[in-house]
Amino acid sequence: MTRTLFLFRKYLEYLDNNLVSINSGEDAHKVVQFHQTDYLDEITEAIGHNEKRLNEILDFYSELNHYTDKKMSWLQQVNDEMDNMILNQTNNLKKFLNNVKLMGRYVSNSYKLKFKVSRFF
Repeated sequence: MTRTLFLFRKYLEYLDNNLVSINSGEDAHKVVQFHQTDYLDEITEAIGHNEKRLNEILDFYSELNHYTDKKMSWLQQVNDEMDNMILNQTNNLKKFLNNVKLMGRYVSNSYKLKFKVSRFF
């Protein structure tokens, strides 16, 4: 995710600094949305919430030494909650990756190559 976020920012910077013709009105509208200050907030807040919640769950698990019916019921609820978090996070990531790919269509190949080469150093 960190690399994808890096590419998102670099591609957006490239589009801002270069005269690029975006062929599709829909693509242009999306790129404009990427500039909104709260665009990344939804994704970063979801990640932060998930990390916090997972740490709470791990703390509970680490102190768990007796499995009562109540605790087993809670564990099932937590399992369902984690399934939903994974599904939501996967959907957010797919959406984000699609947006990076969208911008990548308008970024020059030489600019993209610069980041592919940087992986090796």
